[in-house]
Amino acid sequence: MSVLKPKDIDVVVLCGGLGKRLAAVVKDRPKPMVKIGEDVFMDLLLRYLAGFGFSRFILCVHHMSDFIEEHYKSKKMPFEVVISRESDPRGTAGAIKNAQEFIKSNPFLVTNGDSVCRMDYLEFINSYNNRRALYLMALYKSLNTLDYGKVTLDSEGRIISFKEKIDSCSADNLISTGVYLLDKKILSVIPAHVKCSIEYEIFPKLAGDNFLGFSAVEDFIDIGTPERLEKARVALEKLIE
Repeated sequence: MSVLKPKDIDVVVLCGGLGKRLAAVVKDRPKPMVKIGEDVFMDLLLRYLAGFGFSRFILCVHHMSDFIEEHYKSKKMPFEVVISRESDPRGTAGAIKNAQEFIKSNPFLVTNGDSVCRMDYLEFINSYNNRRALYLMALYKSLNTLDYGKVTLDSEGRIISFKEKIDSCSADNLISTGVYLLDKKILSVIPAHVKCSIEYEIFPKLAGDNFLGFSAVEDFIDIGTPERLEKARVALEKLIE
């Protein structure tokens, strides 16, 4: 069995959303490009992941895509940045499908462009490899399931249920962090040229299909609302240090 290493795994970053909930405080740029100190959020995210050895990032862009494209054309980064532009919004799964021609690795990592999942990504990759997963999702304990996907595991850590944005107040809730390590077989499940949600339309179909959960997440930082953005700015200062 070959040993997976971050340098051999493409990272698909979903950053094409409209950012409506953040629009009141971030009007001149797409959400992933919000200022965090002297940096922009996306740079912090990519540098954090590059610190584990990831070296090729595919940015799935749509809303205010020129802003992101110009930023990475003019900014020299110590890793490769590839732009996958959506001519129309295609949802989280549709964006991944649209980027298919750029995805070279199998498996590939997916993360959202408006959050940072703090964990040991080497451990995450090893869990995928050692457990012979097809799909692996990073999970975090949270009382809030209204804004995230609630996940249920069986005794062996397999995902047997995925329910997006439901009300469930429990200290034992496991939510999706939006970070996945996916076999390229998933690309054959996602329909082409249509809007499609990976959370609502794809993951529920994969429950039980060697789809595993990974719960060793240290922290989950989300900038999706003005309130979370302010909390994130404080937390991300530690990430920058």
